[in-house]
Amino acid sequence: MTGPWTPFLPPWLVALTLRHPLASKLAAATALAVTAYLFLCRKRASARPLALADGTRVYSPAFVFEHARYMAVNGKVLRVLHRHGPADKPAVVFLHGMGGNLAQWAPLMEKVSECAEVVGVECVGHGMSTDTGRPDDYRTLAMVADIASALEVTLPATRDLVLVCHSYGCCMGTYLAAHFGARVRGAIFLGGRALMPPTAITATRKLAALPSPILTLLRLYDRWGGLNSASVNRYLGPNSPRSLRALQAVWNTHLENAQLKSLAGGLQWVGEDEYKKVECPVLVIMGDRDGAVPVNASVEDYRRVLAGKGMAEPVVVLPGIGHQVMLEATDEVWSRMTQFLPEACGVKLV
Repeated sequence: MTGPWTPFLPPWLVALTLRHPLASKLAAATALAVTAYLFLCRKRASARPLALADGTRVYSPAFVFEHARYMAVNGKVLRVLHRHGPADKPAVVFLHGMGGNLAQWAPLMEKVSECAEVVGVECVGHGMSTDTGRPDDYRTLAMVADIASALEVTLPATRDLVLVCHSYGCCMGTYLAAHFGARVRGAIFLGGRALMPPTAITATRKLAALPSPILTLLRLYDRWGGLNSASVNRYLGPNSPRSLRALQAVWNTHLENAQLKSLAGGLQWVGEDEYKKVECPVLVIMGDRDGAVPVNASVEDYRRVLAGKGMAEPVVVLPGIGHQVMLEATDEVWSRMTQFLPEACGVKLV
């Protein structure tokens, strides 16, 4: 029993097809599966897309391109943004989330830069920072140590800090607030998750253990639908503009499987003990259409762990906004920041 595919099969497989009526179909399915595996799991020529199809710069908006430089930090090459500002005000430090980059902060950074010093760090393998290929470099505490080292090199030891963090960056920002102590005058957490229950930790560990081909297929399925795929809708609200959806679709393909598995395997989320070490007031801003974190559970957890830190109500939930709070509601976030910092932290930016 033969078919149109037999010229493309090895002789021993063709011989097998003559012995069983279903063997030819099985052989074709096997050949198709092998071809799909080689196609989907081949090494990409470029690990991170730098531009959209129309040539729009993705990772280097004008503000980032002008002020970001490469820095050797703890044996890694990281991209660090530093825009000088008045010495009598705290430096505002921006920390991205998992799979994030400096470009996601550009609109808010530009507003802050008009009145204060700005610093941003792209963690190992993120944005334009180098991927070392070493899983241990992607552990939570290793990346926190990298950010702390970059800040210590970039800023004077006496400079006060304000932390502005997004998603996974809120976890790292909590560790940093405990590390720098009284130097951190205030922190703003955007789209963060206060605590991770054991079930979520277990699910993350399972992700780290998935074979790369299976993870590739899951990621392809997640991106099915393009700008309206589950992977984009998870991060953006329903009213987000098409241009932002196009950027999010690119960002979602940024990390390689090996990097995702290293991040998942090295995840060490903060617990309630870490929040007790945070001395500064914290403001949390979330969107009610956030599909990346459980909003209601996060709100309750934040209210509990941040009780007694200078805010009667530490959580603000914005209607119609998704996970990328700083991009979907830049003006609202800026307004909340400039109100929170003077009232709760005694820091006046404007």
